[in-house]
Amino acid sequence: MLTQEQFIRNFSVMADGEVDFFIGAGASIASGIPTGGDLIWEFKRNIYCSECGISVEKYKDVALPSTRAMLQKYFDQKGTCPIQYAPEEYSFYFEQCYNNPLARKRFIEMLVSKHEPSLGYLCMAEAIVKGKVKNVWTTNFDLLLERAIHTLYPLSSILIFSEANKNSIDTFNPAFPVIGKLHGDYRYDWLRNTEQELQQLEARIISCVSNQLQTQIASSSWTSSGRKIGSILATVLVEASDSTKIGAAAAAQAAQTMSRNASKSSSGVQYPRFFLGRLLRASAA
Repeated sequence: MLTQEQFIRNFSVMADGEVDFFIGAGASIASGIPTGGDLIWEFKRNIYCSECGISVEKYKDVALPSTRAMLQKYFDQKGTCPIQYAPEEYSFYFEQCYNNPLARKRFIEMLVSKHEPSLGYLCMAEAIVKGKVKNVWTTNFDLLLERAIHTLYPLSSILIFSEANKNSIDTFNPAFPVIGKLHGDYRYDWLRNTEQELQQLEARIISCVSNQLQTQIASSSWTSSGRKIGSILATVLVEASDSTKIGAAAAAQAAQTMSRNASKSSSGVQYPRFFLGRLLRASAA
């Protein structure tokens, strides 16, 4: 596992376009967008208050240990809910809180539509426009990266890949950088939040990401809703090594690390901000 300092040293000597970024909810915290883990408690609070006829104002601060303990006890006693920190908690409580797909979409729209990019997003935008980074894959629904790019370079052209234009990726102009919205773009798509919705992503993502994926992938922390994507990208790395005969051991190591990170994130364990998994270029084989 690389430290942030090690990542910076490695990244600085990589060729332009040689590193793809995979970013999750942790990247947007500084812009004021809550993580999936934070939202789980909000969903629990809203369900509890609705079912018990209590104003949500009484439990406005869901970060309080006493509030969380009370809420968790309530749902544990039901006997039908996932245990705390189970990978399916986010999708289960989101669907229980808003069982209508359109309502879930509207909730996400309200959550992410009015935030400004942090310094980290501005730095990534600079790297994208200057050609250092070609592709960024994200499980986030927000527009923070796009806004960061247009804040610094209003006339820059970027391509957005999401469910809405999934059949057009083969015609994308390779001269333009790509932002891949793996869980959907809230402006156009039916968003992927529940277990069933996330399962529908797998085949298409493996196909598209494996075609676009560059030789290195760097990932910023993601939360439980990104666990499925972490596993899929791990599969892509191993399949890439088989199909192109490039560094199978390196790909397997990267895949194992990504799967391990995905598992850790689902249980609320913190891990270093950046990960750089080495995958050798096919032309070097």
